[in-house]
Amino acid sequence: MEKSNYTTPPTLIVPWNKSCGAPAPLPGPGFRAGEDDTLATIAAGLHGLQSAPGDDNIAVLQREMAASLLPVFDMLSAPSGGAPTDDAPAATQADLFRDWLARGDGEQLCADCPATSIDHLLYEFDRQVQAAGDDSDAILLAGIEGADRQVQFSPQLLEQANLQRQLSPGVALAGVIADEVIAGGDAGRFVDARIVVVPAQLGVAADLSIGADEIADLIGVDAAALGGATVTLDASPVVEAASFTLTDGEVQASYTPQDPAPVLFRYAVDLSTAAGPLPAGAADWVVRPAMRRMQPASGPPARVLLTAPYRAIVDTPVVLSAMVLDADYSPITGPLAVDFLDGEGELLASAEGQYGSAMAAVVPSPSIPAIAAVMPTTLKYGDDSTGPGFAVTGTGFSREAVVRVDGVSLAERGLLVAVISSREILFEDDGGFAGDHKIVVENPHDTPSNTSSFTGP
Repeated sequence: MEKSNYTTPPTLIVPWNKSCGAPAPLPGPGFRAGEDDTLATIAAGLHGLQSAPGDDNIAVLQREMAASLLPVFDMLSAPSGGAPTDDAPAATQADLFRDWLARGDGEQLCADCPATSIDHLLYEFDRQVQAAGDDSDAILLAGIEGADRQVQFSPQLLEQANLQRQLSPGVALAGVIADEVIAGGDAGRFVDARIVVVPAQLGVAADLSIGADEIADLIGVDAAALGGATVTLDASPVVEAASFTLTDGEVQASYTPQDPAPVLFRYAVDLSTAAGPLPAGAADWVVRPAMRRMQPASGPPARVLLTAPYRAIVDTPVVLSAMVLDADYSPITGPLAVDFLDGEGELLASAEGQYGSAMAAVVPSPSIPAIAAVMPTTLKYGDDSTGPGFAVTGTGFSREAVVRVDGVSLAERGLLVAVISSREILFEDDGGFAGDHKIVVENPHDTPSNTSSFTGP
């Protein structure tokens, strides 16, 4: 292999608007679906690096770096991962981030901003506080509802977190490229820009050995002269650097991965300790054989961690996230498809994901309650006392449901009502339910259940 050949240093970082006085092709204020945005600009640049021609070391390293970094930006541009869609804006960190970057100084909040934008969150909170006036309870309610919106809009960040774990090789390669650019065409520099993929299994030692023949081919010397050379493997910050002595024609090394995130191992050879004979000045050569990218594979799916807001506001987007784990609680490393079901087993959304997680944004509509039966039961209170009551079973019960018996709200009668789940409601018997009665469960947004009958003791 020839020595490194260098051309014009690449542009790796594009400055933001107004940063350092440098112009950049970034969006103006008020980014909306269909227009360019900062994340898309970066992703486009990475796609350009990935497809750029050239066989010199920098071009090869750029392609490898782009391949490692692109999944994050591609995910943020996908409808399931952050990009606004025509029917319902996906409520993700990408939307919030885009809006934050696109905001101009002194811009006014708007009433018609996308429901997932920071503008919308601030507008709704400001509107409620202004309407509250001096009513402290109303101000408190505005804060609570603002927090609810934030929790509901914000993604659970599982997919982003998993993708960030995949970024380690790309970040390390950025440093390698910077070294190459700074070094320029220095004589005595031998760098193999290739990256060899090393498949691995979690908990099993993977081979990272390197032979004298590979190093000899890189620098053009006899492999026998390399005995005693010092070879350093560096995978920081994931794995601390370690040095080995080349003996019997190779350096034997291995690493046992405990995490499914990939790790990039860089090799550096110090010829000052080699037995020789070597050309004059070889002790000062920079020798870097091909890097190894260890790619651990997880086990088959065994568990699912589902995250969602504690409660949902009707007609406002909700983000659902699922992390799929193997038996050792490591995120699976392959593609996956996830169906999100509601409490009644009905399909809410389907999503595809990578790196162990999938995410979907759905817009909840009011659930329609249905009463199946009303039966007498014994209630147990927090102080371990008991008392008579009734159990209402069915489907679609909201936590804010109102129970009416013979047209009168039980809460208005001063009776305790507890929504146990979407399938069960308990209420106490004050002795006034003898005989036949009609009962209705009414969810918010004027969605009453069927009318059912029950007979009290």
